[in-house]
Amino acid sequence: MRRMFKTLGVAALAASLALGAAAQSKGSKGKDQGKSKESVKIEDLITQGEYQKAVELAQKFIEAGQVTEGLYIDLGVAHYNLKNYQAAIQAFEKALEQNPFGTQTLLYEATCYYYMGQEAKAAEAFQRAVDVDPSNNEVRYNIAQLHEKNNRPQDALVQYKAIYQQNPDYKDVAFAAGILLFNQGKYAEAEPYFEKAAALNPNDEQVLLAVGQNLLKAEQYAKAIPALQKYLEVTKNETYRPAVLDQMAIAYEKQKDYEGALAAYDRILGLRPNWEKALLGKGNALVNLKRYAEAVPVLKSFLEISKNEEKKKAVQDLLKQIEPLAKKK
Repeated sequence: MRRMFKTLGVAALAASLALGAAAQSKGSKGKDQGKSKESVKIEDLITQGEYQKAVELAQKFIEAGQVTEGLYIDLGVAHYNLKNYQAAIQAFEKALEQNPFGTQTLLYEATCYYYMGQEAKAAEAFQRAVDVDPSNNEVRYNIAQLHEKNNRPQDALVQYKAIYQQNPDYKDVAFAAGILLFNQGKYAEAEPYFEKAAALNPNDEQVLLAVGQNLLKAEQYAKAIPALQKYLEVTKNETYRPAVLDQMAIAYEKQKDYEGALAAYDRILGLRPNWEKALLGKGNALVNLKRYAEAVPVLKSFLEISKNEEKKKAVQDLLKQIEPLAKKK
């Protein structure tokens, strides 16, 4: 199971770059406390899409000795929008010389590295930012997503858990952590994360399905059934409905609730009348309920469409046992 949200958080940073960054980097220690007139002019050009003019103006001010953190950030933003990523990084590094605590500048730099395909350097820039500001959840989130992309789920989980401890409501971090734990087979540990995700997103199909799937894997069938039912009430995706109903039927069977299983199989057959798995499941549920006369035609229908010789042989043997009992009824 994999959530469809898989888009790196750097996209959000890219959007902020495209719109023009604030001249003041987060984490400043007393420098550039207000936007300079120079920065305002450059940011206006960036907002208007005049990126090359913004570059030229920023360089003019810098060459004139008006060297500030904000001007270098604006220069980097303008270069970024021209896709001059290496030049942007150089400008951001100059900004960091003015203010080593500029976490937003480090995020911008990481974004440039990401779009250059240098993901290791992107992760390094993100890590520098989180070292400066451990409470910055945006930084941690981006590090986690880079780790996921590079198939380092345990490292990603460390970051997600750190975010969750600070702010369990942050973005979809509860769901992201739950998914990683689910994929590691740690169903009990994943459960509270999924519960939080469901509380935050009570009508999210993916969250509801994950909750039910996790409970099934944990063999908590009594809790899995209502969770899956909730998913069925919310979802508009008819493709998965029969499969989820089948999982509910199996959960009922595990609890020896054959009436519940029978109802689930009937719902499946209402959607797919010739699904042999549902026919076999319904037949077996009826046998367990000792409703042999009803079970016989269902199992015979299964025999007519199934191509699984092993299962057909088992059903034929079962029919030999229950047909005499069906006649007695």
